[in-house]
Amino acid sequence: MSDDAEVLDYTLRFFLLDAAGEPAFTSDSETDPCDWLPGERELTESLPVPSTLKTGEYRLAVALVNPRSQRRSFRLAIDAPENQGQYELSKVNVQ
Repeated sequence: MSDDAEVLDYTLRFFLLDAAGEPAFTSDSETDPCDWLPGERELTESLPVPSTLKTGEYRLAVALVNPRSQRRSFRLAIDAPENQGQYELSKVNVQ
């Protein structure tokens, strides 16, 4: 595989972060970021949260990751707090 192909092979990954900032749950989006045009992008996703996830408050975060290497090698141009390539978007309650 060429380096160019790896640069384009990224997946949008969702995270539910616990109080310590650790991923309690992750899910990959079905959308292909290569189809995105420059500018704003609206996306609707349903996350299949497992019944074994503890109830409580979590922070929803996203990242673009290379599924082969799990690498997050660039920053997204969004207005959201970033920590290790993950961008926190909102708080959610799991009941």
